[in-house]
Amino acid sequence: MTSTRTSLELTQQQLCTVERALEALRREVLPGNEERYRMMAEPYLEQISKLRGEIDSLLGIKELLAP
Repeated sequence: MTSTRTSLELTQQQLCTVERALEALRREVLPGNEERYRMMAEPYLEQISKLRGEIDSLLGIKELLAP
């Protein structure tokens, strides 16, 4: 298995883990306090954005979209 493939798979697994954690937070906190949920979700959203950027980079998406 290549280094890029390994990195891609690990990053995808990390993304899935963070998304599941955010979903659990949504189920547990959002119904009782939307403002608290928004505040607590922020670090998860930042991590999701970072990981998606890494995946895009590993897949070469940025290069494909460049003019």
